[in-house]
Amino acid sequence: MESIFPTPKKLCLLGTGFLTVGKAVIHGLPDSSHISLYLRRNLALLDIDVTILPVGAPCPPESTVFAVIPGLVDAPESVALQAYRLSVAHDGIRIEANDVAGAFYGACTFVQLLRSPPAHNGSFAIPHLTVEDYPRIPNRGVMLDISRDKVPRLDTLETLIDLLAEFKINEAQLYTEHTFAYKGHEKVWRDASPMTAGDIERLDAFCAQRCIRLVPNQNSFGHMHRWLKHQPYRQLAECPDDPEPFGLCPIDPGSLSLLDDLYAQLLPHFSADTFNVGCDETFDLGKCRSKAECEAKGTSTVYLEFLGKIHQLVTAKHVRVVSLCPCLRCAAVFLRCATVFLACSGRFCS
Repeated sequence: MESIFPTPKKLCLLGTGFLTVGKAVIHGLPDSSHISLYLRRNLALLDIDVTILPVGAPCPPESTVFAVIPGLVDAPESVALQAYRLSVAHDGIRIEANDVAGAFYGACTFVQLLRSPPAHNGSFAIPHLTVEDYPRIPNRGVMLDISRDKVPRLDTLETLIDLLAEFKINEAQLYTEHTFAYKGHEKVWRDASPMTAGDIERLDAFCAQRCIRLVPNQNSFGHMHRWLKHQPYRQLAECPDDPEPFGLCPIDPGSLSLLDDLYAQLLPHFSADTFNVGCDETFDLGKCRSKAECEAKGTSTVYLEFLGKIHQLVTAKHVRVVSLCPCLRCAAVFLRCATVFLACSGRFCS
């Protein structure tokens, strides 16, 4: 069915019958659960009343029973917790799932099915069917640039997160260069409408209710020009005499001191245990202050040494490093010293 996105692994129509949904009763879930909250919100948009009842409680007349039960859904081990089986029959809707994430994705599929057919006599009709699905890869993320484009309002971000959740995305990042309200660094973000600590904590909780991890993101090597054009940060630049210096100097201890301060302020507001430190597109590395070091050791070695020091800063805060490594030839070396996701492109290799 085209109404289900992403396309499920298995969908089987069971005859020609339909289930009409005018009122819904959710069995076996706390009122505050991710799935209950999701169904309440989305069914209310369709003017469908939702009642939460314990298992075994009698249902109001003309109500459709929606039950979520633990089940063993066959799927590869890496994605087993996200697998689900959705069944629609004459006696109601049932989701079997190995974990909360799978049950949530089953609820998302149910809502998509509910929206697709036209209403009939004030009710919605869904064909009798079974759907089985699980993702191909365990982590499916979207990164939104909030530094080189508009910084969205929090309500806009929440609308986007709702859409991503329905698409069964389970990771979101806000690409950040200078748009977090770091204390003591007001000069950098004053005119940038930055995200505040309170904004991040609210969005983090909002994401968690939709089985999405909000992963912190702060570029930490290149793309620092919005910092380095100001004093006293200019002195930390690789090429401080440029009109708008682009990257940090990796051999200046002050570069790590700055990053340590930023990480200490940013990371506590996220519940995720990974952190994207960026470090891509270090175009000016070896061009000015680190030129002699790069000529002696090699540019890749100087890059990796600085990345290793960043790794130490981050792991000391009990967070794993994620990085956008700038060249494929760095990848094999860095994989030996850090837990890292590499989004590499050969066009950055010299």
